[in-house]
Amino acid sequence: TEWKKMFSDVCNKVKRNDTQMRRCRLSSEKIDDFMVHQLAESLFKNSIVQQLELHDNNIGDEGLGALTKAISNHPSLLSLWLGNNCLTDVAAHHIAIMISKNSVIKDINLSNKWPPLSSGQNKINSHPRITHIGAQYIASVLRQTKDSGSQCDAVVAVGSGDVTNRPTSSFVKGNHNTLIKLTLADQRIGDIGATSLFDSLR
Repeated sequence: TEWKKMFSDVCNKVKRNDTQMRRCRLSSEKIDDFMVHQLAESLFKNSIVQQLELHDNNIGDEGLGALTKAISNHPSLLSLWLGNNCLTDVAAHHIAIMISKNSVIKDINLSNKWPPLSSGQNKINSHPRITHIGAQYIASVLRQTKDSGSQCDAVVAVGSGDVTNRPTSSFVKGNHNTLIKLTLADQRIGDIGATSLFDSLR
């Protein structure tokens, strides 16, 4: 199809370090795990992408695993936007491993978007989400990669209806060596996950 040809062209531009790809905008393009593998292969050879926008697609845990491997040692990527994809705690684990290896990235968006109530309880119950387990994976790495050297302000945006403890109900502030913003809005990390993230940045 025409879109697949265009996507292939984008991947080729990424692979050859086309400067037009510093901001790689691929949101709302129905990108699935198979297509993300193609993008990941291109990113292995890329050194100039600074912002990678992949929100509102159909990316699952397996595709994200391939993507995070490709960018774990990326020298210039600052922002990774993955909101409203099909991600679970497995994806959070992939993200945690990437954070442990990548000292450049500053902004990671893993927000969620839930189906409307009118879609039925079965669809809502089966909707992918990151829970306190995924949050704890990330918190553990944030704690391990934080040292006593130069640190910057960091914010974790929680914004989850199942977080009730203050001050962790909307966002968590602290400091970290590299990461400035992590967004987990509308995931289901609960008080346990939010507290783990809070403690990791203190």
